[in-house]
Parts: sequence; C-alpha cells; structure tokens
Amino acid sequence: MPEALRWQKSSFSGGDPDTNCLEIAATPTTLH
Repeated sequence: MPEALRWQKSSFSGGDPDTNCLEIAATPTTLH
C-alpha cells in the first residue's frame, strides 16, 4: 500500500483571503 502524502502549504501562498492557496507534497521521485 502506498504511503499517504504529507501535504503542506507552500511559502508562495499569500495570506490574503482573495488569494489561492498552494499546497505541495513530495515523494522520493515526484513533487505533487
């Protein structure tokens, strides 16, 4: 069974309510 991804908010995500949030998760071979 594959391991669950650990998502985290990117530092590129703004704090304003009208901005989009960018979340990333890394695996040994891929950035999601």
